[in-house]
Amino acid sequence: MASEEIAEQLKAVLDECARLREENKNLKSLLCIQEEKPDAPLVEGLSQEDKVILFRSLFRGREDVYPIR
Repeated sequence: MASEEIAEQLKAVLDECARLREENKNLKSLLCIQEEKPDAPLVEGLSQEDKVILFRSLFRGREDVYPIR
């Protein structure tokens, strides 16, 4: 390869590296924005019965399938 070709390839690689660094910086800033959102409020003071009802409503299984014993 001629030194001119190598210099062009080096410039192209350095330009791509700079572009990727800028993209990485932008993506990190977006990630920080998303992380700043507050968590959902916790439900406190539920009785065990209420917790079971909540759990069953969230993780409802199929009622048409039963285990074989």
